[in-house]
This record gives sequence, structure tokens and C-alpha cells, in this order.
Amino acid sequence: MSWSLAVLVGLSLAVTQPAPLVIQPGQPYLDISPADWVDDVQYFIAELERIHPDPYWRTQREDYLHALASVQDGARLQPGSYRALLAFLTANTLLGDGHISVRGDSVRGDAASSRYPVLWYEFLDGLFIVAADREYQNLVGGRVIRLGEYPTEQGLARLYRATRGDNSYSRKSIGAFSMRKPYILMGLGLARDDGTLPLTVRLRNGQSRSASLAPVATDRTVDWVFARAAAGPKGPFAHRDRVEELDPNISTLSFPLFPRNYWFELLPRLDAIYVKINRMNDDPVEPFKQFVERLLDTIDREKVERLIIDISHNGGGDGTIVLPLVHGIIQRPQLNRRGHLFTIIGRNTFSASMILAGFLERHTETLFVGEPSGGSTIHFGDPETVTLPNTGLQFQVSKYRYQNSWPWDHRSWLSPDLSAEVTSDDFFNSRDVAMAAIEEFIRHPWRPIADWLRELIDKGTLPGALGPVYREHKRAHPDLYGKTSEEEINGLAYELGGQGLIEHAISILRLNVESYPHSANAWGSLAEGVWTNGDLPEAARLYLKALEIDPSNQNARLMLAELERELSALSP
Repeated sequence: MSWSLAVLVGLSLAVTQPAPLVIQPGQPYLDISPADWVDDVQYFIAELERIHPDPYWRTQREDYLHALASVQDGARLQPGSYRALLAFLTANTLLGDGHISVRGDSVRGDAASSRYPVLWYEFLDGLFIVAADREYQNLVGGRVIRLGEYPTEQGLARLYRATRGDNSYSRKSIGAFSMRKPYILMGLGLARDDGTLPLTVRLRNGQSRSASLAPVATDRTVDWVFARAAAGPKGPFAHRDRVEELDPNISTLSFPLFPRNYWFELLPRLDAIYVKINRMNDDPVEPFKQFVERLLDTIDREKVERLIIDISHNGGGDGTIVLPLVHGIIQRPQLNRRGHLFTIIGRNTFSASMILAGFLERHTETLFVGEPSGGSTIHFGDPETVTLPNTGLQFQVSKYRYQNSWPWDHRSWLSPDLSAEVTSDDFFNSRDVAMAAIEEFIRHPWRPIADWLRELIDKGTLPGALGPVYREHKRAHPDLYGKTSEEEINGLAYELGGQGLIEHAISILRLNVESYPHSANAWGSLAEGVWTNGDLPEAARLYLKALEIDPSNQNARLMLAELERELSALSP
């Protein structure tokens, strides 16, 4: 038994059951003792490890169990409150699986069957209220500067620590929805015990306003007031009150969201078709396969040269239906080339939509546009329900692994090639930054740095002249979201070496270590190139540098040993 689990068991034995108490609105779990919570935690751990194919892929088991010890602390320090539940949710975020969640309808109390009548969105420049019930219309459009008793940044940090997600972008998406749930903010100490939420906003005219949001029943009709007329009561949020429908991309705000699972529209000005796929499920009116056939027929008939696929609001569904679209693109070379195929992604791109994104990344020439995806490139899904014996809480636990990429792909998200994150000013002025980025690329296309260098080398550019071109390209197109050109340059160097252009290969490998001085792989590749060129002492020095950065680099260690043997053989 691990230390953390032993602590949970040992402490549970020392806790006495409380006397029966009347359950108050902010204390729905007064009949659940700390020992009961520990029993539920132990039950959940066993079920998690039975159902989930790899529960600790983003953390260590010991760290997770240690975090779960805080569930009992919450039950003991604030008996009956939501604090123990929020400690449970906080521990689960360590698992890095956005599908592991608690069913809201299994949570006790009025705070679980009510909501705050506001819609929030975190833009690049802060958290804003973009819609609210008419009672709070004077807050609409304001930037939240205090959340509860905390500055907004601290309040959001508390929220995100307890918000499920594959990565920080899905936590922004899911967190905006969680912020409407009083029991979550009560359990985090952001809302008061009666569920009211104090906050302060700064309006666009510079004035500050404070209010105390009162929860309303989930079945109450909200008289929405929106931040701008483009998203007014007749607009995309009117038909269903879910914050997942909210995204500031005007390419989706211009049209109703979710009444249809998918649709497309010709954009003659760009010689393109824009396709919006809201959910990966067959629409009852037109199954996805038939929709794709109609889309491809239109592309062929109209001789369309570009395809823009928007899955920025696609939270998942059935990933098995995507192949007809992927195959149709591959079969049309006029689409499947750089600058003619674009895929818009964002924080709501999650679950089954990541299956489509993964196929497009591996099998087509698409350029991804927007912000990083909410789903990771490899993810888990199709959850099974686990009901805890004492609290009755129902948790969803993933049972399948979706291997959408190579086994060694540990990316937390899919990064955009064309960054298009949204500010509040973009939203309030109806600027579609994703489509603007696509149009800018169509007008002024640019190529990956490796392609550009390859062309220069083919034209006879000398090794020493590659540096200025490389540095200018890196300045104009910096690394974003953890996506780098390191592997791209490495691959070009090996290609050049195989063609006998070793001086060119070494030149660009030196540029690689210039950009990525903390990469053991970059130093090791440069060492290999220098060795091939006959400079054994320099190669040994470079392998030592790789080992200094990463002592576990076995390849560098083996190569260094071989080098030392060759150097010894050359010694008189």
C-alpha cells in the first residue's frame, strides 16, 4: 500500500461519526463523515484503475493519491460542505483526462440544480461577461477584476486547479461552464455559503461596478442581454443555454450554432468552401456520409480550389464517421496542398473532433488556424459511470485510448500553424481573426523554414549564407505553443547529409543548436554531422554537451564511447 493511501486508510479509522444534523443549503453532505469520503475515494481509485487503460499517463500514482488525501481534510475542516468534493475534483485534474468528470445531476443540494445567469469568456486580455440576465445587464461587456474576494487571476487559478481537461485550453473552455455552477465556486471558497457570488467588473468606459450574483434554478428562462447585437436574442445563443456555444469567432457567431451538426457555404471571393462541423454525430436529416458526398459534389461541380474546415466548436461525438471526409480530401490534389486546405481549431476542439484533426494532420497538407486545441493529440474517452457508495456521486471514467498519433507523441494539444487568438476588442468589434489569418496567408503565403532553405541550397547558396535567411524566417514566424522547427531542420540536415551535402547539413545543424541550445537531440545531431565530416575531437565535445543537458541520453553515451575508441586507435 502506498504512503498516501495508507494515510487515507489510517486517518479514516480515527474519525468518529458526527451526530445527525439538519442539512443546510451550503452543507448538503452533513450526513457524510470524513471516513465515508475516504471509503468513496478508495472505491474510486479501484474503479479508476480497473476501467482506465492508463490512468497515470500525465502524473505519478503517488502524487495522485497524495492529492486525494485532501478530500478528507475538506470533509473535516468544513463538514457537509462542497469542499471535499472540490478537493476530489482538484486531485482528478492531475490525471490530465478531460473525460473524467462528475455528473452534475449526482451532486446534492440546491446549489447543484442552479446556475449563475451569466456567460463568461476568457479572452487574451482577461475574463469578460459577454451576456447576462437582464437583472445584471449593467455588467455585460465588463472585464472581471475581482472574483469573489480574490483578484480575478487568483480566482481563475483556483478554478482551473479544480477543472478537468486535457490541457490548459480545455480547462478554459470547461472552466467557463464550471463558473456558472454555484456548488463549484462555493467549494472553492469563491462564492459565499448561500451561493451568492460577489464580483467587480470594469466596463469598457473605464467605470467599475460591483454586484452579487444570485443563483437561479436551471429550469428558469433567462432573459439574455448580450454584449453586442450580432449575438442578440435572435442569435446563436438563443436556442440553447450552454456556454460551450459561446466562442468569439465571428465565422461561427455569424450563423446559428448547433441547430445543425454540420453545414457548408461557398465563399467565391476566396474560391473556397467553408465547412462548419459542430459535432461528430450523424444529423438525423442528413447522415455525415451523405453530407460529405454533397460537399464533395459541390467542390467538383464548382471547381473549388480551397477548403476551410471549422471544428473550433466541436466537442466530440463519434469519431468513426470522419473517414469519408479525409479520403475525399486526399483524392482531390487541388485541395490537398499547402495554402488550399485550412482547419480552424480552438479550446472547444475536443474528444472525437481530435480524431478528425489527427487524421488531417497526418494525411493531408492542412494548415491549422486559431488557438491550441482543447483535446490532446492522444486522448481517452467513451467513459463508464462509477457510482460512489456513500455520497452517491457519479463519476465518468474513460475506458478507451484513442491513439491518433505516434506512440511517442506526448503533446498536450494540437498547435495552430497560423495563430489567431481572440481579444475582447476583436469580439466586441466582430472581428473574425481566424478568417483574417487565412485570408492573410492566401495573400502572402509563407513556407516552412526547411522548404525555404532546401530551395536556396538547390539554387547553389553556400553554407555560410544560410544563417541570415534562417534568422529572418524565425523572427517573422516565431515558435508558438511549444511547436518548434527543431525536428524539421533536423530532418533536412539528415536529408542533405545523405546527398553528400555535409557542409550544408552542418551549417543548418549549427543554426538548430543556436535556436534550441537546451535540446540534447540538437547537439547530438550536430555531433553526428561533425563526426561524419571527420572532426572527431569536436564531435566528442558536442556529444559531451548533449550528455550535460540530458544525462539519460543513451545514444549520445554510446556514440561518445565509440568516438573515444576511434580516437584511441588514432593516437600514436
